[in-house]
Amino acid sequence: DRLPEAAFLARTYLPSQVSRVVKLWRENLSKINQKAAESLADPTEYENLFPGLKEAFVAEEYIKNSLYTISRPANEYPLVTPNEERNIMQETIDFTVQNKVSEEPEDESVPSPRPLIMPPVARKVSEEIKDEKVLLDLDVDLDNLELEDIDTTDIFLDEEMSD
Repeated sequence: DRLPEAAFLARTYLPSQVSRVVKLWRENLSKINQKAAESLADPTEYENLFPGLKEAFVAEEYIKNSLYTISRPANEYPLVTPNEERNIMQETIDFTVQNKVSEEPEDESVPSPRPLIMPPVARKVSEEIKDEKVLLDLDVDLDNLELEDIDTTDIFLDEEMSD
């Protein structure tokens, strides 16, 4: 029985599934302890107890749309910002603001275009060049390192270990 873990996992990664998992958890827990089952709060019933959940719904939708509608060639992989450097909530805010601007109807007879989904922000090429230069310099330094020329006469490991 790992429904409590599933509820927390859903809260973090699939906010749209929290209500479903909490319902399952409540049903399962009611067999053991009815009062404890009643104390579980469902986000759809008690929105005030789940701050930021609506924003998480939008972020989840943004991620779904950006993953399934944007295909990038493999050679652009180095330009994609790693997940740990992304701020999904900020990207989502930018996405919703952009959609609100694009959803303003100009004329009812003209169909509105699909909302534009912004791809993940690419890292600056200059940063990558600097990173590559640092790595190349490090490789050169390591290649030129001569371990045979290290003077070990002034190192007394026995004295340091006894202190």
